[in-house]
Amino acid sequence: MTDEELRKIITATLETQSKNAKFRTANRPDGVMAPPAPPAEIAELKKVLAKARLVPPPSLLQLLGVCNGVRDYLQSQNISLRSAKEIVSQRPEDIQWWDDFEPIHEFVFASGDTNTFVGFDRTRVDSRGEMPVVMITEQGDQFEYQDLEDFLRAQLQMQADYLAVNQKDRAGLADD
Repeated sequence: MTDEELRKIITATLETQSKNAKFRTANRPDGVMAPPAPPAEIAELKKVLAKARLVPPPSLLQLLGVCNGVRDYLQSQNISLRSAKEIVSQRPEDIQWWDDFEPIHEFVFASGDTNTFVGFDRTRVDSRGEMPVVMITEQGDQFEYQDLEDFLRAQLQMQADYLAVNQKDRAGLADD
């Protein structure tokens, strides 16, 4: 996937999520893509992960090169994509708090105000250096994706599906 394709997927997800927000009573600000990560933050991330014998998948490095995190990436789950600095700074807490979900808790790249989090399964690295992505919900349900691209595309599709349901439901109301 090119940087432009990646940017378009994230932007489309945020735009679709914003349209879905109009159907909810709780009003939250739209998700926001941060500018690309500074090279020093990416270097620090690689250094910290190397100490734990982890290598960031190329797709994560690409994501950080496009945007250094996305605040409120998935509002319905209270999930933000972390910046390089947040991945590093929150790693000790991830390992401590979510140790029931080994090995996913060792490489978390998205979380928020709940116990839902998203991480890489470092035990299954493919020939491209990519790892499966696993979302673990507050209830402990696990959703696995082939890699980061698959995860991002699935989130866009989920938002699009929600929007279609919301629009169909709204079209059936008499007071509009």
